[in-house]
Amino acid sequence: MDEHIGRDARETRESIDWWESGPVFSTVEHGPRVTRLRPEFASNLRVWDFVVAACVVACCAALAVVGIAALVSSAKPWGYWWLALAIPSALAAGCVPFGMMFLGASRYGRGGIAGALGLAGVLLGLGIGCAVNALLPWLAGVLAGAGLDAGAGANPGSMSEETMPEGSETMPNPVLLGFAAALALAAGIVAATVPGALRAARRGAARILRLRAHGAMYAGEVAALPDPRRWRGRGEIPIRYRDDAGERRIAATLHAASFRVPMPGTRLLVFVGSPAGAPPEPREVHIELDPECVPEFDPHTARYEAQSPGGSM
Repeated sequence: MDEHIGRDARETRESIDWWESGPVFSTVEHGPRVTRLRPEFASNLRVWDFVVAACVVACCAALAVVGIAALVSSAKPWGYWWLALAIPSALAAGCVPFGMMFLGASRYGRGGIAGALGLAGVLLGLGIGCAVNALLPWLAGVLAGAGLDAGAGANPGSMSEETMPEGSETMPNPVLLGFAAALALAAGIVAATVPGALRAARRGAARILRLRAHGAMYAGEVAALPDPRRWRGRGEIPIRYRDDAGERRIAATLHAASFRVPMPGTRLLVFVGSPAGAPPEPREVHIELDPECVPEFDPHTARYEAQSPGGSM
């Protein structure tokens, strides 16, 4: 019986992926800038494979736009074989960025970095697709005119309007070109946020890993529930722990889903950057759930869901 209970408790502890749904505690970071590192996290902050994935997303988005435009076009030579190109490309352009975001959350502790690259790829691909659709009729007219001129040996300037090939005077669509330029600019703005976010993620990850490895570790606990009236997917809570100098109480920001708000008394690990007796300023603090204890969450989730953006975390 005791062995069965112990196995259930161990499985429950292993299933609490607090670095994804919370609770995550922070004293220096807030909102989407909070670094969430799983206990076995190893520094692996390379970004080039995500850049390649963003380029693939851009190509897929461009092909999807061109393929969909070909399907609705009245030009028969396009053919319906574009359907086999447009649908998979559109699905890839829509789904791959989400996969990048979840993988980025596992690798960086922040999903927004890879998510921004994926969004930039989608925007760039849409812009390229719009530009191609704007230029194709013009290029087709130019090529048709060049082919006719080469065959007839005539000067296009001397041809009458009646003998000019249809589409040879078609100009690029300025509205589509402007839209393509706006999308490309938006992609550049989004991509420009990635280097700064990556540097911040590296600093946050290095700080947590340093405190886990070299900080003084103390047993702590949640002292009180957050105020539901001020809950926005996060809220301020008090944390208490005891070091060599006695009991200490600090304020931390709790980030959690509405069903992952820990009850008072939930056991925590508090990592402090300087041991007791050392100069107290600056004191770096990292807080996370105690993996040896099964936390109890507040069952009254409705009061947090009512205040959370979108009704949840």
